Amino acid sequence: MSGPGFSIALCAYNGGRFLKEQLESFRSQTWQPGELVAVDDCSRDATVTILEEYAETAPFPVRIHRNAENLGVRANFTKALGLCNGELIALSDQDDVWLPRKLEQLGRALLSGPDVLGAFSDADVVDEKLRPLGDTVWRRTGFTVREQGAVFSGDAARVLLKHYTVTGAAFAVKKSLLARALPVPDGWGHDAWLALMAALAGRLLCVPAPLLLYRQHGANVIGAKRKNALREILNGFAVSRGAYYAEELPRYLAARERLLPARHPLLEEKIAHLTRRRDMPKSRAARVWPWALEALQGGYARYAKDFRVAAWDLVGRE
Repeated sequence: MSGPGFSIALCAYNGGRFLKEQLESFRSQTWQPGELVAVDDCSRDATVTILEEYAETAPFPVRIHRNAENLGVRANFTKALGLCNGELIALSDQDDVWLPRKLEQLGRALLSGPDVLGAFSDADVVDEKLRPLGDTVWRRTGFTVREQGAVFSGDAARVLLKHYTVTGAAFAVKKSLLARALPVPDGWGHDAWLALMAALAGRLLCVPAPLLLYRQHGANVIGAKRKNALREILNGFAVSRGAYYAEELPRYLAARERLLPARHPLLEEKIAHLTRRRDMPKSRAARVWPWALEALQGGYARYAKDFRVAAWDLVGRE
């Protein structure tokens, strides 16, 4: 069955070790894509050869682009997405395996309403030999049942303004989103940015099923590793508040710029929350009252990932 104008945007870099299995999983899709757009970021292994061999037998067009210089993940996905012709676009890493109904289920979600601009699923976490590790990406990223319900009810922006939940390997968008969302600005991962823009400019849906095997092999650029809570706390306290807000606030101001002339009330609240946190006094003692006020008024509960963020604001160094 042919899918409704689906493109696959695949970014590759030295992916020869696992790429063949990923490509074969495209061939098994119940909704066949209209094209595969593969952008190689100056690989030094057999990646391009594997893509070229696959293009000879694939049941859909395969377009291969080789970068003249290494762009990195964000810019490479920006390029790949811009080259896609389909009205629906599925993002693809080079080392996973898609389950047969991945494009179909994401596609049905995208086509469920004119304002739906993005859809994402869960994924089973597996080792390099595709053996289950007994976990899913949603569990590892803390995307709770309550938050899933919020996304189902159209409140995805509120969830994403609190913490990241969308993994690019499990994500698809409508091409119409790209005119507003590309290029991906500095400071953002491509998946987090596209998901936020979909939620702010329209609707973002989640599909409550693992639709791919998300391979962990020690060389993942991002991956879905379990995080050590103590290490996260220590790393967080090593960052100065000044440096953090100099980087964090402009990220959301960039989102505001892309939405203009429209304004999204939740984004404005997020920006105001970050601004109040940035402007707290440098002295820890003097911070107590504005920090307590922000906590009592619910700013941290609505727009900070967890209690550690609030604790860092109170006692973190300037």
